[in-house]
Amino acid sequence: MRVALVNTEAHRGGAARMARHLKRALREAGTEVCLYHTSDRIAEPGLHGMKRPGSRQVNALLARLGGSMTVWDMGLADELLALTATADVLHVHNLHGYYLNYRKLLQAWRDRPIVWTWHDQWGAVGRCGIPNQECDRWLSGCGACPLPQVYPAAWIDWSAEEYRFKSALYAELRNLTIVSPSRWLAERALQRGFAAERVHVIPNPIPIAQFTPYPQALAREALGLPLEGPVLLFIAADCNDPRKGFADFRALAETLDVPALVVGKPPREKSPSRRFHYAGVIQDLERLKHCYAAADLMVMTTVADNYPNVIIEAMACGTAVLSYEVGGIPDQMPAFWQGLVPPGDRAALIQRCDQLIGDLGALDAQRPAFRQHAVANWDPAAVASRYLEIYQRAIDAN
Repeated sequence: MRVALVNTEAHRGGAARMARHLKRALREAGTEVCLYHTSDRIAEPGLHGMKRPGSRQVNALLARLGGSMTVWDMGLADELLALTATADVLHVHNLHGYYLNYRKLLQAWRDRPIVWTWHDQWGAVGRCGIPNQECDRWLSGCGACPLPQVYPAAWIDWSAEEYRFKSALYAELRNLTIVSPSRWLAERALQRGFAAERVHVIPNPIPIAQFTPYPQALAREALGLPLEGPVLLFIAADCNDPRKGFADFRALAETLDVPALVVGKPPREKSPSRRFHYAGVIQDLERLKHCYAAADLMVMTTVADNYPNVIIEAMACGTAVLSYEVGGIPDQMPAFWQGLVPPGDRAALIQRCDQLIGDLGALDAQRPAFRQHAVANWDPAAVASRYLEIYQRAIDAN
């Protein structure tokens, strides 16, 4: 079986990490697979870069004026079609991102097996990729978009036209399978009109051999954190992104007066408390593992998310997670754990966090159970096996 994976990036972002982990697991299972991306222009076994210098900047402007329908991909779709001509399955991930004439690519594959993993809601709605708990205009075809600033940003509202554009394209694709890591997003695919037999839920894989438990005292020493008492962890690519809810985390840590480790682009307005430790952006997996291990509890104050990789990485390291109940996050929580509070309920978040860190011994005792939960659900080999079943089913249906 020959599988072609397509994503905007190969290294940056959750979809990129998922696609790369899946690619590695498929190769280890004996599948011929290549991930096509625009991170660079390097061709190597299993990875093929097709970067077009200036493409993102040009298409960001075009998309703001005319939506994703106006993307000029500088021949990227044509190159992809040539490179994937002998593939048995086209497995696409993020099709947005100012880089691809996805209509040309998918129409050329309309009679062949296509698997599309949804990492956000962009496939279901007119134009936006970020899930929004309140907006349901997509159920009636979008239009009069209330959030034009949400990625992919728009200066002119083409959301209704983009919704119809996607609907017409979906009607042409005779062998399209939608996969989501969460039941929440899979339900959106069903509401969008995809048949139930064409929609599947498969969790994202993570390299559980790399994200493993680590002695907490050693991790704290390496990071310069207090060796005694509770430590809370917050992780976001950019703490200034209001969707990540850093303001709520800051209020939580200040109210409870506990040390807080913050990973990601630091906020412009930092807490005056000296108990906040800003680690910045971390690319090194070993150092990231230290951050997970150093914390007694990772707190997710996100207001919009699908299936955050940081949650499964934390649990793979044995670290408990407390989160707002949004998107697909409930699917990530183990049955033995009560780690969800209502979205945006800062008081409930503080109360539950206070209860949990009030018994650090209980949290520490549950570390093996969180690790076991991660191994059972997110092992790359098991996830790849489920995708191989989907691929084979699509090939047989062709």
